[in-house]
Amino acid sequence: MCLHLPLTVFFSNISTNHWLLQKGHRKDQGHTFFVIDEILHCLRPKVDTDQRRYPRLLKHLLKDVLGGNIQLHDWAMDLITTRPVSTVTAPLADIIHWSVEPNQLLTTSFLRYVYPPFSTKSSPLSPAGTDIFWKAPMTPEARTIWYKILVGKVPLRHFLRQIGRSTSSLCHLCTTSFEDTLHFLVGCPTKNDVWTSVLGYFFPHLHFSIDCLYTIMTTLTWPSTIWNPSHLLVVIGTTLRCIWIGHWQSSIHDIPFQRQHLVKRAIRGTLHILTPLPLDD
Repeated sequence: MCLHLPLTVFFSNISTNHWLLQKGHRKDQGHTFFVIDEILHCLRPKVDTDQRRYPRLLKHLLKDVLGGNIQLHDWAMDLITTRPVSTVTAPLADIIHWSVEPNQLLTTSFLRYVYPPFSTKSSPLSPAGTDIFWKAPMTPEARTIWYKILVGKVPLRHFLRQIGRSTSSLCHLCTTSFEDTLHFLVGCPTKNDVWTSVLGYFFPHLHFSIDCLYTIMTTLTWPSTIWNPSHLLVVIGTTLRCIWIGHWQSSIHDIPFQRQHLVKRAIRGTLHILTPLPLDD
């Protein structure tokens, strides 16, 4: 099956310094970024509703294809754009297959339109991480919000627009990017500033990339350099709750998203949990 072929054989004109040819990705197979769609009956890039190992790299890959930096081989493009022998009976799939240009099938905005991102498939969770998650001394509110993310119930703007609760699918804060799960949690520059400040306060010698933080929040796995995972989860859970509150206060009540205030609130809330109370005399 083509999905088990090396990912590099799907493309031509790959420059020698492209990340696809880097040591960590040379052995990646087609199923890392592509899937055979059961509705469209064709090959397509993975989207938010699929389990993905490298969500940001997928965006870079699609950008490279659409920008002409790399090209799909003809046989791969045929699998994406050619109607299969078996007839697709679903009207939506039939309309989609014949009403869009081939390049549109590769755009993330088109894919997200077909596959609403509200109820996403949850990623496999680490058993050890799950145990620590339930035992970590975070507040019930923080744990509840995080649990919504773990089970894939994130009220993204695309879904809110479908039910008439939003007029746009773009991020409410930065107003320039489509709001998928990664962007909602950590990808928005406004929110990422809060994450960077809080994590830098508690872990000054560590760097948490957007992908790393997203992986921690959605799979409960973390780098081996974390010697006290419980403390990490408290920091993330408390910060997530503050950002969550700030997000919805801004979205619903037009209260400004004050980054510095949220940073101070997250740090103060975390210290309150992690700092032992003094013993009474």
